[in-house]
Amino acid sequence: MPDPGFAGLYLSRYGSPLGDSLPDPDPDIAVIVVIPSFREKHLNLAIQSLIEADVPGLTWEILCVINHPEHSDRETMEINRQSLAQVKDMDAGVRKGIRILPLWVPDVPVKHAGVGWARKIGFDTAVSRFSQTGRPDGIIISFDADSICAPDFIIKLVEFYSTHPKARGCNHYFEHPLDEKETGDSSLIAGYELHLRYFKSCLEWIRHPQAIHTVGSSFSFRADAYCQSGGMGRHQAGEDFYFLHKIAALGQFWEHNGVTIMPSPRISDRVVFGTGATMQQLHQSGQMMETYPFELFQPLKLLFSRVDEIRELNDTEILALPQNHWCTDPLNHFLQASGLPGEWIRIRHHSSSPETYRRHFFHSFNVFSVLRYLNQSCRGGFQKVPVTAACREFSDKTGWMVYPDFSDPVELVRIFRKYEQNRGVRRVT
Repeated sequence: MPDPGFAGLYLSRYGSPLGDSLPDPDPDIAVIVVIPSFREKHLNLAIQSLIEADVPGLTWEILCVINHPEHSDRETMEINRQSLAQVKDMDAGVRKGIRILPLWVPDVPVKHAGVGWARKIGFDTAVSRFSQTGRPDGIIISFDADSICAPDFIIKLVEFYSTHPKARGCNHYFEHPLDEKETGDSSLIAGYELHLRYFKSCLEWIRHPQAIHTVGSSFSFRADAYCQSGGMGRHQAGEDFYFLHKIAALGQFWEHNGVTIMPSPRISDRVVFGTGATMQQLHQSGQMMETYPFELFQPLKLLFSRVDEIRELNDTEILALPQNHWCTDPLNHFLQASGLPGEWIRIRHHSSSPETYRRHFFHSFNVFSVLRYLNQSCRGGFQKVPVTAACREFSDKTGWMVYPDFSDPVELVRIFRKYEQNRGVRRVT
């Protein structure tokens, strides 16, 4: 039977199976943290860091989605059973007002199995619980089983949503541990994080309206915004990228650089990309993280600066855009292969104002399209470059920072971190 609350329509259309039955939610519940867990031997450490961030008087829950695919080996199932026992033991030891609840999701079909499906089940369950209590403004936090948070994480996040009642979602500041005892070689994880921060900085420089981080352990959103966005997809990897851009497109998406999440830098072969997979590749190759050369972003900046002008062009002129002198060969090839100029003609005929046109334009040339363009260019003649070299070029061309040694990724990432932290709480969309 569909949920009768605000999430009923979403759950009836897009909701996932909600796992084991859970006790009814407390009517005063305000925050639900969702943690996917698969073969996690130290899930308790993530939970403990959240408990240490407890806010007296706050009613909140931690939902642990303990999952494994069908035909998993005995070791996987045993680790998951130990995680289940840990969750139950920890729930018994916390104060009234906190619940630590396991969602036991075994034997997931292989075609769905992955962190995306587990996160979706957790988010859908959280939305259902807020729907039962009539809390469309309930806060849902995405976390990872190998991450920890700062002791003031929850109170600062609750204060943010309290003082920003229209906020639909929020990214949280993150930093990977750089201690070589944890990473083995701090330059590798520093290089990966530097790539993330460089890419976001480039998106901001080209003035793309959705310049955001997409880290699975480091974001939150309101329950009703989740339903409005259509919810989490079933992607086996990169689920956070697709979902966060849907939430950001709704507007009122923020970033909070005053709260801190520390994701793990560990090696993992569970997904085809992301932190764990990248770290595995870097350790195997022993090479510095590579990223997209800055010169590929420059024609995008020129294109995006002309959006209002493009709206005033006739159909023939729009179709001829790829032949403009500022449109480099890689962008020319991408625009023609993607058919985007034809899409811009269509949206021009259906946009009643410049603001509406801009919104639809960047919906067509979203960040996924930016990545498609960059990857296509790197397959067609351009080469990825060491991230430190990309940062040097970025600095040289934009004057963003002056740093004497661009060979040290650890120091470079600390500069990028400081820059983001100094920005505090800011609205992105």
